[in-house]
Amino acid sequence: MRLAADRHDAQAMYLYAGMVAEGRGVPKDKARAEVLMAIAAEAGDADAQFWVGMSALRTYSAGATTDPRPALQWLERAAAQGLPQANYTLGIFYIISKPETGYQDPQRGMAYLRQCAEVMLTPECAFAYAFGYAIGSAGARDPVKAYAFYLLSDDAKPYDGAKQRLKELAAQMSPEQIAQAQAYAVEVKRRIAEAARSRALQAGMSSGTGQPK
Repeated sequence: MRLAADRHDAQAMYLYAGMVAEGRGVPKDKARAEVLMAIAAEAGDADAQFWVGMSALRTYSAGATTDPRPALQWLERAAAQGLPQANYTLGIFYIISKPETGYQDPQRGMAYLRQCAEVMLTPECAFAYAFGYAIGSAGARDPVKAYAFYLLSDDAKPYDGAKQRLKELAAQMSPEQIAQAQAYAVEVKRRIAEAARSRALQAGMSSGTGQPK
């Protein structure tokens, strides 16, 4: 691991930095871990970019700086590589930021959540995305989509909170709306599965086998 990190293998550098940060098999050294993590992030490792971005975001949240841009830039780079937790963090940031910070942008926040809910279907994103539709974060409330994504969230990872929100929404919806929501959830899952098959096929083609890896 150390040799791979010394060769600036981005993923190995990230893993080694984590070992140094936690003292797993090597002396614990927070300052060195931060340096190594920054190198891995610059080299393009998405997990390292997320780590650096979250470290900077915690500094901003603690009031040690009034500028969240370094954090957002790293998180955006990780999100661009498809890291769902980066999309989730950015989505929540833009939705809950106070207006006076200049960073409150619910529509942008919902766009990030959409990426990890509709495209990646991670349960936390689906739940947050559903909540955004339930309260109208980026405009009018949409109970049908809210219900659909609470369903998807609970299906991906059973959660009492999602079940409770479904129960509350159902009391406010007509049977027709609930049926629409259920159909929409099925359609989202179909699109995600289709996209996954397409990516697997492309991967197989690029390997020269013509078959998914």
